[in-house]
Amino acid sequence: MARVWGDATRRIAQYLPHYFHEAVEAGFRQRGLDDNQAYEAAIREVGMRIGRSGEDLLGWLFRRHSEVFMTAHQLDHVEVALERAGIRRRPPRMPEAAVFADLSGYTALTEASGDEIAADVAMAFAELANEVATRHRGSVVKLLGDGVLLHFADPGDAVRASLALVAEAPALGLPPTHIGVNAGPMLYDQGDYFGRTINIASRIASHAEPGRVYVGESLVGAVPQEGFTLTQLGATELKGVAEPMILYEAHPGP
Repeated sequence: MARVWGDATRRIAQYLPHYFHEAVEAGFRQRGLDDNQAYEAAIREVGMRIGRSGEDLLGWLFRRHSEVFMTAHQLDHVEVALERAGIRRRPPRMPEAAVFADLSGYTALTEASGDEIAADVAMAFAELANEVATRHRGSVVKLLGDGVLLHFADPGDAVRASLALVAEAPALGLPPTHIGVNAGPMLYDQGDYFGRTINIASRIASHAEPGRVYVGESLVGAVPQEGFTLTQLGATELKGVAEPMILYEAHPGP
């Protein structure tokens, strides 16, 4: 518990001076103040308010997120109690889904445009991925430089979010995205997901062509195809996977 809390708060504390220097102090430097004067003015006029409001916001966000996750946990216990009492059987659990999304040509972009431009592109993609995942009841697990790992409780949401991501990325001037989706059991610990389902989703993403969403065979039949259709691509050998897997391509649909 201490490790998870410590890592999360460390990331916030580490980002704060970076944001303060790049976003807040920069405005004062643009007024003609030298570096030290800009720092002192930023602390005096903005910094104190950021510190107080940031702590209030952090506490409020923690309470709201806790309400969501603890309520879901309590409902799980209620379902177990009802089933053991013979009142109501627990509904079958739908498999979870992992989504790996990567930007195509990111290495070439870095070589051609430099690290700063590439970093801006990666952050814009991360923001888009977070927005799309939230709209489809998913979450960003972690950023991977030019890619992102997403988690969805509903595999159908994972496919719909993936299609939205490949459609919306070009409108923001981002390179084409290639995505792999896979469904199945996962292990969760300390804010991350592990297991074969995750590994295969990553391999599928590596095999997907730019602007395409490829889906593993374990998802087919697990959820109704609502808002998308799947076309079979055939048996495919994936790196590190012993047996060839049948992959499908997802398309927007009714």
